[in-house]
Amino acid sequence: MTNMIELAQHYLAEKGYHFIRRGESESLHLSFSAENGTYAVFVDTDDVQAVVGIYVYAPTKVPEPKRQAVMAYLTRLNYGLRFGSFQFDLDEGGVRYVQNMDIEGATLTKPMLLNMLHFALDVMDRYYPGLMRIIYADADPTETLAALQSREPAGQAAEADATV
Repeated sequence: MTNMIELAQHYLAEKGYHFIRRGESESLHLSFSAENGTYAVFVDTDDVQAVVGIYVYAPTKVPEPKRQAVMAYLTRLNYGLRFGSFQFDLDEGGVRYVQNMDIEGATLTKPMLLNMLHFALDVMDRYYPGLMRIIYADADPTETLAALQSREPAGQAAEADATV
């Protein structure tokens, strides 16, 4: 089986995306600009476990006084997601969207990787404005989520621009 990180590098380079790989790590770092923000993205692979993961980080840390409201927002949001989940670091205030795929017995393909990547970016970009409203405008988590969910489903956005 071909090393997944090498395949991911090849597919991303072929697409024209710029990334950084430090040493022999099984992780690639990219930066994507989308409609609502610029996001740090990590593509992680694990050949032993046959898993590939996409991690999209919100560019804003949640201040301590807003963490309970953001936790309510993300918990409600996660309950309705079909794929992936938001993770929230309660100590540091970091928010990320994570999507993993088990590809045991298969080979990572370009469509697999790019579909995961674009979907993960779209989900973060769709719900990031709600996070900002809760942090900076004292918006109600339930109302904010309802307003965002009334829009088109996540996963429908055009490709984002990738930069390093």
